[in-house]
Amino acid sequence: MMSLKNIKLYIGGWIKLFKYLSIEKDNKQITFYSEGRQYWVCYKGIIDQLLRLNHKIYFISSDVDDPGLYYSKDITSFSIDEHYQRLMLFRNLNTQILITTTPDLGNFPDFPKSNNTDYYIYCLHSMVSTHYAYNERAFDNFDILFCCGDYQIKEIRKTESLYNLKPKIIFKHGYSKLDYLLNRINERSKANEEPYVLFAPGWNGSHSLVENGNAEKYIGKIINQGHKIYFKPHPESLKRSIKEINDIINKYTNEEKFIFFDDTLTIDIILNAKYLITDWSGISIEYAFVTGNYVLYIDSPQKTVNKNAHKLGIEAFESSIRNKIGYIWDKEQKISDFENKKDIEKIMRNNIFNINNSDKSAADYISKLLLKR
Repeated sequence: MMSLKNIKLYIGGWIKLFKYLSIEKDNKQITFYSEGRQYWVCYKGIIDQLLRLNHKIYFISSDVDDPGLYYSKDITSFSIDEHYQRLMLFRNLNTQILITTTPDLGNFPDFPKSNNTDYYIYCLHSMVSTHYAYNERAFDNFDILFCCGDYQIKEIRKTESLYNLKPKIIFKHGYSKLDYLLNRINERSKANEEPYVLFAPGWNGSHSLVENGNAEKYIGKIINQGHKIYFKPHPESLKRSIKEINDIINKYTNEEKFIFFDDTLTIDIILNAKYLITDWSGISIEYAFVTGNYVLYIDSPQKTVNKNAHKLGIEAFESSIRNKIGYIWDKEQKISDFENKKDIEKIMRNNIFNINNSDKSAADYISKLLLKR
């Protein structure tokens, strides 16, 4: 049963949604849609740049705690649920430009594509490859893709060729989250906090470390080596595997070196981590590129959402650089016994567009799109 507060939010969502849809498209330049607070870092920098250019912005989120809802009085923002309200929004969407990090537009009944929006832009929210970590046709119905690097463009073009799809417009964007972290790394606090290991397993269905029961074993090994550990489950695990996570918390609740970290908004935690241990999570690329430190990988099945990814004949980016930015860790080895990897910064600069300039580039591009109307 819904609380009074949630009932008010739900009713308020409908009122604001109908008001938004009643506004003529000519008066709605740019709309952002976010599934949750963890994606705010992908939007914030672009929004800042667009506000400097005096663009009218609407920000809609399915997370009432999304910072974008409260960020600026110059943004019209409101929250909707992930069900009927989102369906109503996308079925009737009438904006000049829609920007989102949510894939599979038009592929599922609850995420339809409206014919009354000029440009649907997908903004990649991870530096991993597009053909392994997403559904096979995840990007087919977008008009424009904001890509992180040439490797993603190559994957998209090969997919279009393989399935005889109309070529999409591709913008060489870069990665807003990377730029944010690179800016923050110089400001980070190195207060007298004990060095820690960040254990951040990714989401890979039944192969995920939390879901298959292996996360608990690795946590134990890390603690036994004398390290303080922050356990940061993937947001999907937090939603889908509550029992498994609670079992881990209960087991280590009295262990002073164990800290459970479930704040999906705070990403600065990777900046101060002395070591990162993960499997196939995109956080490994972020950590290596930003800190210059090596990653310790757990040898587990590669995340392959698209079972036909092999048809492209292109190795996933996260696989191709795995041994260049990190090592496989078998949990018996000492975490501190590995040598730092060379050329991590070179790998970043050779593969990612517009480093430290992705947000301004995106805003300038969006402005030019609006002028074409």
